[in-house]
This record gives sequence, structure tokens and C-alpha cells, in this order.
Amino acid sequence: MRELILNALKDAGVETEGLDESQLLAAYNKLNAPAESNENIGALVAEAVNSAVKPLSDKVESLQAAINSEAEEEKIKLAEQVEGLNIGINKDAALAMGVDGMKSVINANGGEVRFNANTGDAGGRNSDPLADMPAL
Repeated sequence: MRELILNALKDAGVETEGLDESQLLAAYNKLNAPAESNENIGALVAEAVNSAVKPLSDKVESLQAAINSEAEEEKIKLAEQVEGLNIGINKDAALAMGVDGMKSVINANGGEVRFNANTGDAGGRNSDPLADMPAL
């Protein structure tokens, strides 16, 4: 056993000359002590990394929420614009199309109202000749 301890200490670069049995055993035990404390080091490193990453994670979540909010606002505005075209697509149906679908419908219709219920005129223009006359 003594030879095993001496070889381990020499391999680790520990000077063994002049040490008695108890000093050799203490030096050998000291060599093995860091291996046990590595578990604590791992926990400390994990805690340090987690605390360093938390502010970044919070910022990413905040930015993601802002992006989602802006995207939702865009979808609602596009749906209202599609509904305003008066082509028979209500807001809920427009929302079901998605952003690309709504943009496609708006572009296909020139972004203008296609039908005026008062006159039936395409383009939403009021062609009623009496519409501009002052009331009596």
C-alpha cells in the first residue's frame, strides 16, 4: 500500500522524501480531495452561468413579446382593410387567411372598395348625380 501511495504522490509531483506514514497518507488524501469538491464546483459554475444568462433570456422574451404584439396588430389592420374592400370577406375570415393571404387579396383588389352599395359602381365611387346637390 505504501508503494501505491508513494507512486501516486510522485506522479502528482508531490515531494515524498522525509515524510512519515501519517504525512504520506495526509498528502495522498489531499490529492483525492479536489475530486470530491468538483461536484460543488460544477454546481457553482451552473449557478453562475444561469444567473448570467437570465437577464439575456428575459430580454429575449421581452423582444419576442413585442414582435408578436406588432405582428398581431399588423394582422388586425390587414383584416380590417380586407373587410373594408366590401368583397364579402369579413374580418374573421380574413384573419384565417394569414398575412400573406390578406396582402394578396388587398393587392388583387388594388386596395380599393370594389362595390358601393348605393350605386353598384365599381371602385366605390358614388355615381349618383344627385348626391352632390345641396339639400333644400
